[in-house]
Amino acid sequence: IRDFINAKETSEIVFTSGTTNSMNMIVSGFFRNYLKRDDEVLVTLSEHASNILPWFILQKEIGIKVKYIELNDKHEVTVENVKKAINNKTKVISLAMVTNVIGDERPIKEISKIAHDNNILMVVDAAQGAPHKKIDVQDMDIDFMAFSGHKMYGPTGIGVLYGKFDLLDKVKPFNYGGGMNAMFTKDGYLELREIPTRLEGGTPNIEGVLGLSAAIDYLNNIGMDNINKYEKELRNYRKRMTVLASRLSLENDIEVSLLLKTRNSFEERISSLPFYQQIKKE
Repeated sequence: IRDFINAKETSEIVFTSGTTNSMNMIVSGFFRNYLKRDDEVLVTLSEHASNILPWFILQKEIGIKVKYIELNDKHEVTVENVKKAINNKTKVISLAMVTNVIGDERPIKEISKIAHDNNILMVVDAAQGAPHKKIDVQDMDIDFMAFSGHKMYGPTGIGVLYGKFDLLDKVKPFNYGGGMNAMFTKDGYLELREIPTRLEGGTPNIEGVLGLSAAIDYLNNIGMDNINKYEKELRNYRKRMTVLASRLSLENDIEVSLLLKTRNSFEERISSLPFYQQIKKE
């Protein structure tokens, strides 16, 4: 996992049950104590529920404000609109790397730089991005990131929470119990293990971790660049078919008509689903 996302160290990797679990873990275990009333969290209207609902709960419980970055005419996040949405109360930008709504890829590296220039933390939902794009958390300078095994050919019930060590070390455990404690006494004294172990309380999903590891090996054997190249070829094929349909005067066909209307605005979208397809390695 560390190599797959280029984390600095293995202690920055926490195994969870999926992206939803990872997002709830950091919102309740870190941001509940980090944020104060009237602090603002920036999201968009095209985020997955796991990147919206935890922030809503925090809004109700401690009085933060969830604000929305305006999308452009193609329903995309732009650097310009991110800058417009930031003010002196903005403390977090929390975005999907790729949305499962329309498949637009966000300029995470550029947004992350803007965030850190303004003392804002960057949270990334990479559930849709991990199976399709090469991810480098150090190069993108991401503070927290979550993704799920089942989105990348792995089993359900396994996911990953990445966090920069100094930040992850401040996350309070979601589950208390077996495996995460170093010792405790009958009078209530408790010592917790170091991260990531103290954030992985309970019986670990061993088979899930092994399955996720196998899925990553599968993706690495194909090559993330090859996967991205293949998806571009699919988009180009779709574009050629819509041009052909237009020349054959098939505009009255409902499905063809829809393709023609969306051919320009969706050319650069990323698939919301992984493809079970034999891809030649270069």
